[in-house]
Amino acid sequence: MKKIMLPGSENYWHAYERGEDLDTAFPGQDASDFAIAVQYNGSPEELKDVAVVALVCVQFGANDDEGWVWHVDFADGSKWVVEGWCDYTGWDCQSGLDWTLMS
Repeated sequence: MKKIMLPGSENYWHAYERGEDLDTAFPGQDASDFAIAVQYNGSPEELKDVAVVALVCVQFGANDDEGWVWHVDFADGSKWVVEGWCDYTGWDCQSGLDWTLMS
């Protein structure tokens, strides 16, 4: 089981490093976009130090177009749907994430 922590739980200097680890752990899931989106938009406080154990991109997005949708399972047993969007400049300008707890 791969465990990749979210921001606040490790000392990555930037989300791009975290994204590389996520891409390695969860290939083909736009994991680096997920990491950068979390870096700039945050995650629920209760997930700050909880490891990601599964990450599946169910809708691939594009800047200034359709958004991304990920299904994310955490080591605490919670399952979330995360919807994200960003403008043409990327996650560091105008962007957002919506977190919905599924279980």
